Amino acid sequence: MLAATTLVAFAPARTALAQQNIPDAVITSSQISPEGKTQIDEFIKSQAAGLGGDAAAIRSAKNKLSAPLTNVGMTESFRREYGLKLVPVIAPLTTSPKEEVAINALRLAGLVGTKDGLDLALKGLDDKRQSVRVMAAMSVGLSISTGRAKDRTALSSRNATDALTALNDKMVAEQDPRVLDAMMLALDAAMKVKAEDLADVRTKATAFLLAETKRLAGRENVPALDQALSHAVKTIGEAMLDAGADKLPAASVTEAACVAGDVVAAVQRRLDASPTDAERSLLGLIAQQCERIVQQAATSLGTKAPVYNLDELIHENKDAEFKAAAQRLYRDLGVDPFGCKPADRYPKP
Repeated sequence: MLAATTLVAFAPARTALAQQNIPDAVITSSQISPEGKTQIDEFIKSQAAGLGGDAAAIRSAKNKLSAPLTNVGMTESFRREYGLKLVPVIAPLTTSPKEEVAINALRLAGLVGTKDGLDLALKGLDDKRQSVRVMAAMSVGLSISTGRAKDRTALSSRNATDALTALNDKMVAEQDPRVLDAMMLALDAAMKVKAEDLADVRTKATAFLLAETKRLAGRENVPALDQALSHAVKTIGEAMLDAGADKLPAASVTEAACVAGDVVAAVQRRLDASPTDAERSLLGLIAQQCERIVQQAATSLGTKAPVYNLDELIHENKDAEFKAAAQRLYRDLGVDPFGCKPADRYPKP
């Protein structure tokens, strides 16, 4: 079930429950009154017990506590006051021996979008349970993504960039493919925070995204890592299309092309391991995105990249032809305008 959850973790649904117990006037207030603070406190206390109950009670309490945070008129003042009251309630639950309790508490920690909530999500990355670390990673991304609404975010640029540094440190040590995939999705969420919303977040996310994708491409070739690589190159490809203040600098564009070559090399190794039809289909999509990244980079740098048709060769089971086309791509990446180094970065014929 968590695999499906991963895909929607950064897009919480809006619901009418936001007005069921906390008046809309409180949620949309730019200055929370003493009465409003009391209403927030009482509402959270009324739902706290459910977070540690059975599956139905947990789901109900989590949905009700999430609802005010998805109100389109919510203010920064409300977010801060709500987080101030909610985080102490969910903090002990994030380490509960019951996975469902811990997972839902971490979900709320990310959704609240405050520094304390973000710190709580980061602590979840140390949990020994895979499912808890997956949710912790998604919650880090969810929290940082609140920066996209600059008039409603409670995070500073420093809060978000520090969290990205901590996330990157965990990625270096993480071995579980599903957790790594969730971490890549967290970086994807950070990449969508524009410079005008939170300064420096996207710049740091770009650096970590490229470095971690390169590192992931160099790991032991196992099918379970394919999904994480797929999400990584998709995010890089989307970033290549941005313009204005969020346009990638030339150095990042060049590195993106070089990293795309690293991923193509990983796909080449995977093809040597006789993938299943389903795995081959995903590898074809990864190779297609990598080729597009190289072509987009070439255009951005003032030249035109040849067409390699990597995905078609994979889908047609023409592995020998794929290797020959990949060699052409590697050679192109080794010269201007890319100049990817070192010289032995990519596989030889």
